[in-house]
Amino acid sequence: MIMTDVAAKIVALGLCTAVGTDLFKGQMPDAPDVCVGVHAYGGAAPDDVTGCEYPKFQLQVRSTSPETAYAKAYGLMKGLHSLRSVTLGTTLYHCITADSDPIPIGADGRGRWTYTVNFSVYKEMD
Repeated sequence: MIMTDVAAKIVALGLCTAVGTDLFKGQMPDAPDVCVGVHAYGGAAPDDVTGCEYPKFQLQVRSTSPETAYAKAYGLMKGLHSLRSVTLGTTLYHCITADSDPIPIGADGRGRWTYTVNFSVYKEMD
């Protein structure tokens, strides 16, 4: 599953501590204030000839400081952008690319800032 594979890579790169601590799959819980969420969403249809698929995922980064949230989002973007021919979990990922720089979402009611980074993926089907 893409969220599990990406989360494991983020931890392996030292960009987050652990899933359930400062990194969450498919959610952004109310606590902690500083955390990252990995969210899968639809991409292009799978290719029946090659057996590959083109999903997308989004990283949400939250912090009490807009500068810290941006810096964390930018570091995640740099760490994952242009990964090529890498096996994550048991799946071969041909290419992971960032769709843009970190995008500011703004502050929530508790003054925590969020930035997002979207990624496109080309990978073997699970």
